Amino acid sequence: MLPYLLMLSATLVHYGEGATIKVYNKKHSGGGFMFISVVSFFSVLFFLGRYLFFDNMKADFTPEIIPYGLLAGVMYASSSVFLFVAIKMGSLALTNLILAYNVIITSFYGVIFLHEPAGVLTYTGFAIMIFALFLLKSPESDGEGKKNSLLWFLFALFGMLTSAGYSIITKAAQVEFNNTNNNEFIIIAIGFSAIANFIIGLSVERRDAFKTLKTCGPYAAAAGVANGATNLLVILINSLIAISIATPTRSLMTKILNFVLGYFIFKEKYTKKQIIGLVLVCAAVVMININ
Repeated sequence: MLPYLLMLSATLVHYGEGATIKVYNKKHSGGGFMFISVVSFFSVLFFLGRYLFFDNMKADFTPEIIPYGLLAGVMYASSSVFLFVAIKMGSLALTNLILAYNVIITSFYGVIFLHEPAGVLTYTGFAIMIFALFLLKSPESDGEGKKNSLLWFLFALFGMLTSAGYSIITKAAQVEFNNTNNNEFIIIAIGFSAIANFIIGLSVERRDAFKTLKTCGPYAAAAGVANGATNLLVILINSLIAISIATPTRSLMTKILNFVLGYFIFKEKYTKKQIIGLVLVCAAVVMININ
């Protein structure tokens, strides 16, 4: 029961991060990379605070964690860059559709490389989810007026692969170091991402960079703390339950939350295909959990 409560908490906190970023983007434009770097900075501060005040500064640092953290940081930063460019070049909805398939890659990693239990129901659930995610595509993509080129597809694809890569490396580090050095791992990974996005921001967003630094403070702090809390919860979840179960279950919770809030709060209308897609994702996740 505890892993599912943690997954629900991670979903709500992650949604809060996204909502904070949306509010900021509505009030201010430009400076995307710089804003991401500041959010990552506050996320690092969250883990430093946890280390200082809750772990009593226990020195269990293992130098061998550094390559894992740096590689995860490369994946984290690369995913931000690839997806940012993909959204600029083409459809937001179709980019998010491609990104959604990182769930499948991460789940297969757990089954194939970590030898997590899998049977007929598991693979049936994965197959249904692959089809259902396509049905969940928002119809807004048809009216964005952007041509989705091969270059857009490659950026979206690499964004999805690097996003999945970050999740996989995080789990691999937990397995390799027996759930120790989690704080240090995240600090290295997200710290690297913060520095990388800051450098990119200074390079390509010169006009907006310092304006962003002046205006983003409270929003970036809230989003950064939420990002840190989400990463912490995901680490706890992955230490308690198979990643091939945790990843699709969290994905389902996110989609249900988006549907409920979209329908009741934002008065969004959903197509029959989208409703069928959500029902199929529910069925797929139930199959994976039953197995």
